[in-house]
Amino acid sequence: MDAAPNTDALPDLDTPPNLAAHLSMRKPLTILPDNYRHHRTLDLRRDRRMLVIMNLTAIAFVIPAGLFFGQVLVWVRPGQAEEGLGLNTGLPAGVFVLLIVLIFSILMLILHEGIHGLFFWIFTRSKPVFALKSLYAYAAAPEWYLPRNQYLVVSLSPLILISLLCGLLFVFIPQWLFLPVWGVAVFNAAGSVGDLFVAVWLFLQPGTCLANDRGDIFSLYLPDRNGSYR
Repeated sequence: MDAAPNTDALPDLDTPPNLAAHLSMRKPLTILPDNYRHHRTLDLRRDRRMLVIMNLTAIAFVIPAGLFFGQVLVWVRPGQAEEGLGLNTGLPAGVFVLLIVLIFSILMLILHEGIHGLFFWIFTRSKPVFALKSLYAYAAAPEWYLPRNQYLVVSLSPLILISLLCGLLFVFIPQWLFLPVWGVAVFNAAGSVGDLFVAVWLFLQPGTCLANDRGDIFSLYLPDRNGSYR
């Protein structure tokens, strides 16, 4: 006797005009549809070269991110930004500000991964997994397959929301907090390089793809039309 059909499977692929729109509105799945096959995987546990490239890119991204958010601060607080970002108030005050930057950066890391986790929860209503590794931290939903557009929201939300928050704070905060908040914005942007890499890669895939995020292993799945996926 034939096995019962998978009720989570997608509709017949003979109706391609409606498939992408249908999938973009679907909820995440815990069971991969029968007509889906593995397409590509990014495994940071094994691909150390890619991990090093991402970290070096993040370090290099600090410079343009710093210039950008510095310019934002100049726009919203003209006449105060240069002095507020300078460490020309003497050694004790400078050390204090650097300590504040460090504290804010740790809070930024927690907030960054927390936002990832929040959107995983919004889409799946399931508790996400958090972990801290030697060179990176992550939030993940290892039991779920997310439609492309939902995963793009998960991936890009920390960069967008934290950047907007810092820009808003620039308007109201006292001058001595310019450097810590600027540092949070810069380090968050630099730390989002991996998210941006995955988001661009995912955006270039068909709208029918499903994404599975295990934290340090990210896999894509596509509908199998001809059995030729590798």
